Amino acid sequence: MAENLEVHMEALDLTDQNSRQEYNAYERLAKEYRQIAAQLHATANQTAGYWDLRWEFLSLLEETAEHDDKLLEAMSIHNR
Repeated sequence: MAENLEVHMEALDLTDQNSRQEYNAYERLAKEYRQIAAQLHATANQTAGYWDLRWEFLSLLEETAEHDDKLLEAMSIHNR
């Protein structure tokens, strides 16, 4: 979207008052669209990082369960 505005800005006649106002408005909007895009990109990266945490947590739970099963087995053999 920002690129579309910037391309349109190049076509404006800056000697015309209305065109200058339009140029300034598009310039602000293009800047805001770029900031929004950067924030969305950062949020997407953060979200992807949470998925990694989920898998790491699952692995930790599986390792703990395996360890606990071995302990319970050893305890049951010892108590016979």
